[in-house]
Amino acid sequence: MTTSATVTIEHAALAYLNHLALRKRNKAKESSLQTYRSYLRSRILPLIGNVPLEEFTPLAMKTFIEKLPLAPKSVNEIASLVKQIVRFPKDEQGLPVFPRVWDSEFLDLPEVKHSEQHAPIVTREQIESAIAKSKETYQVLFALASGAGLRIGELLSVKLEEDGVSTVFDSSTATIHVRRSMWRGQETSTKTEAGARDVEIPRVLSDFISSFAGDRKGFLFGNGTSLSASTARAALNKAVGEGVGWHAFRRYFVSFRRAQGMPEDVLKRLVGHASGSDITSLYNRFGNLPAERREWVERIGLGFDLPRDAT
Repeated sequence: MTTSATVTIEHAALAYLNHLALRKRNKAKESSLQTYRSYLRSRILPLIGNVPLEEFTPLAMKTFIEKLPLAPKSVNEIASLVKQIVRFPKDEQGLPVFPRVWDSEFLDLPEVKHSEQHAPIVTREQIESAIAKSKETYQVLFALASGAGLRIGELLSVKLEEDGVSTVFDSSTATIHVRRSMWRGQETSTKTEAGARDVEIPRVLSDFISSFAGDRKGFLFGNGTSLSASTARAALNKAVGEGVGWHAFRRYFVSFRRAQGMPEDVLKRLVGHASGSDITSLYNRFGNLPAERREWVERIGLGFDLPRDAT
């Protein structure tokens, strides 16, 4: 979007989202675009959609922020999106037409305190209870969520046949090769570049999955098509309770393994987090070899018990 003419927040916002969806470099995931569209529709456009960008000053941003009765994290995310929208129109040199200096102290953005955010974690007792009282499909789903630390989209995308492209369960090596994720019934790329990874799982969990899968083909969870996220959520709510969410299993996965002393580099590779941008991390290679991860995966185990007849 190259312009020096008067343009409103709404015009710039629509052009910016279209750019995110079509650009060749770092094309935005559809899930991210849906979040941005929701922010635009519910918060940004009703309050400032008609405001010309040239009139949207830091003071106007401060006033806008004060009108957002939301949690600190949401306020910061919305403010960040508005900043990107304002910066999006460029001149023929590729420079912002409406340059702004956003001073956080002046804007008085609320501080995001992670310790105060709603971040539930399941306990060993909850995991074992959920597995014990659920049908076989959900027994395996809960066990894999807890014992592999996969995101729900990654769990629902697991297939039983290797094609070199899909996320697949490899029983011969007790490994989940994460390459794709499921979002609204469609396979898409992983959440981040680091999300594409190999996740070694304890042999006892691999045997549990193999027993469930038998000689089936296609998706591990589902019949022809993948199990829907809404169906999986309903089973989760019934087994564990509403308001918990699938990330509670990832938090258990990380917390338990840290408590058992698993090296941070191995853990980051397993959960699909980038190792960091410090120089030491650029040289570090520990955790990259499957044998290294396998040693720690088996040494630590699951942290919960599977049904006795699982193996």
